[in-house]
Amino acid sequence: MHEGSTKKSKKRKRKMTQQQVADHLHISLVYYQKIEQGSRTGDFDIRKE
Repeated sequence: MHEGSTKKSKKRKRKMTQQQVADHLHISLVYYQKIEQGSRTGDFDIRKE
């Protein structure tokens, strides 16, 4: 599965906006959107805290 797709499905499951996820990861909204689109890869892991 594509990395962006995995992040999208986790985001949907938690009902978080892209901005909320980006804030949680301490990255910009634009960078997070590029990860979801597949034009960037993230070097981090989204884990339930």
